[in-house]
Amino acid sequence: MNRLNITSILASITTERDEKMQQLVTRLSDGKKTSVSPVAIRFKPAVRDFVTLVSGRLGISSAELVNILVEGIMRETLIPRQAVITHIHERFWLLMDEHRLSVLDVARLLSDWNIGLSVLENRERTMDYLTAPLLKQLAEWFYVSPQWLEGSDARPVHLTAFSDWMQVVRTIKKRIQGTVSADILTQPDIYLVRQSEITAADITDDPGHVFIFIRRYKTINNTTIRVVECIGYCPSSGDYKTQLNSFLSMSNILFREHIFKNVDTFYASGYLLDALKEGKVLPASALWEIQKLHRTESGKFSQNIWTEEEREAFLFPEEYITPEWSKFASEITALNIQ
Repeated sequence: MNRLNITSILASITTERDEKMQQLVTRLSDGKKTSVSPVAIRFKPAVRDFVTLVSGRLGISSAELVNILVEGIMRETLIPRQAVITHIHERFWLLMDEHRLSVLDVARLLSDWNIGLSVLENRERTMDYLTAPLLKQLAEWFYVSPQWLEGSDARPVHLTAFSDWMQVVRTIKKRIQGTVSADILTQPDIYLVRQSEITAADITDDPGHVFIFIRRYKTINNTTIRVVECIGYCPSSGDYKTQLNSFLSMSNILFREHIFKNVDTFYASGYLLDALKEGKVLPASALWEIQKLHRTESGKFSQNIWTEEEREAFLFPEEYITPEWSKFASEITALNIQ
């Protein structure tokens, strides 16, 4: 008996490719839209509800969503080389969209590459300009993998699994070197995010990974972009809790010295953090979702932030800072950043 599942179906499409299927691929590549008789599809209830939910959130019809998904399957299985090229274009615009850059912003940002509005409005012309040097430059600006932009890597970022919080500080120190302390736009925002289900009461029984985000503004070609990077994640339970408290206390000192513009702490769903860890979502996308206002049972809007108990070391740094961490804070503060 043939077992029908996504793996067997995709394998069947690939192996049973024939002239008739090739004609359909050609029509798809041409991008021509012709009127055809509608096809009624009966979904399982859960599948129907999923399609309705996702299409609603995307602001498109259920039919359009199904068309996009099936077209993607056709490209991936029948014209994989074209699929890679398509990935480059799609990932380029995903990167721009998730950083909230308009078409005009993108044109200004890439003006040195002779990419104007007339290029960006045309898919084929845009793809001609997305050369390897440009993709490498974009990867450096937005802290993503150049291989992902080139279509050869499925993961946009590869997060670091830090073994201690001192490694986190060293990484942040490298990131802030070269910024101008007097310019508030260049001062980084630091965001610490942990899983919603983990509370202060049971943190000792769980690794309690805290994800570290850095957000800052850059000005390139008279275009201000807000870049979001997730540098990795670090445990926060057991002995690590003491390290985290030291990091929080040091963060307050750097905040008061105008090294950090902001230090915020959030909860996020385990689903989202797992997707981030597995490279299925851009850090910018994840942070937008994390910072969203949520409606409480009372009808008010609020953000999911850590409790005062969890933030105590940040609120009262003098009670938690150690000589070692105080010294490190002084070293960062003393950086003559030009």
